[in-house]
Amino acid sequence: MIQIGTLNTLMNKLYKMEDLKKDIHNLDNEIRLLEEKLTPEEVENMSYEKFKWLWDRVKYRIELPQESKFEEILERKREENYPELKRAVFFSDINQLDIPDEDKKRIDRALADNYRYFIDEERIMCGVITGIKVNELEMLHKIGILKKSVNFCIGGEYCCTYSENELKKYFRCWELYKKFSISKLSTDELKEWEDLDKNGYGSIWIEDEYENYIELLSKEDYDSYREKEVIYQVNSEKMDTFWDKV
Repeated sequence: MIQIGTLNTLMNKLYKMEDLKKDIHNLDNEIRLLEEKLTPEEVENMSYEKFKWLWDRVKYRIELPQESKFEEILERKREENYPELKRAVFFSDINQLDIPDEDKKRIDRALADNYRYFIDEERIMCGVITGIKVNELEMLHKIGILKKSVNFCIGGEYCCTYSENELKKYFRCWELYKKFSISKLSTDELKEWEDLDKNGYGSIWIEDEYENYIELLSKEDYDSYREKEVIYQVNSEKMDTFWDKV
């Protein structure tokens, strides 16, 4: 009796599930038809929260040009609800720059979208990184939002990367050596130079996978070496992730 009761219950549940699947399929078709008929004018009076809830569920099936119109409405409602969003919010230090608010917002969102990636002139020029201009990179670096490094190559092939902080130690070591060769160093300078040299900051070693190598022994060597590229990366410590939820 227990087995028969279990079997009947199981069969009834499976039949019910099949009926629900049909209902869901039909409901989905009805929703698709309604999505196609939805107009921007109909959502104008919705609150930001309700429209965002709706848009998160239908945006994948709304096609251009309607999609752009809905996105514009959502962005407008979002800014009405959160006026702070008219400026930089992920990287608030951008707001100290003497540029229009729309540029602050553009740069802020672009950095938030690309904080995991390296940013350089080539990636911007070819459209891989959008929302940031090449001439804005150094400006953002100066206020600490971007960190700078240098890639070194041999024969066009990538070999190694040195951070800006590391390179400063090489430059300082070479500066002290140059000073030592033409005059005397103070006791502190001499100790600083010896420590830097002992820790390997006397030369930059660049070597490819075929064991071809270049050794840079001075700032002049560094400046004249052509196969290097400045790259930037977002300083994630400066990012306020609260706004991800908004």
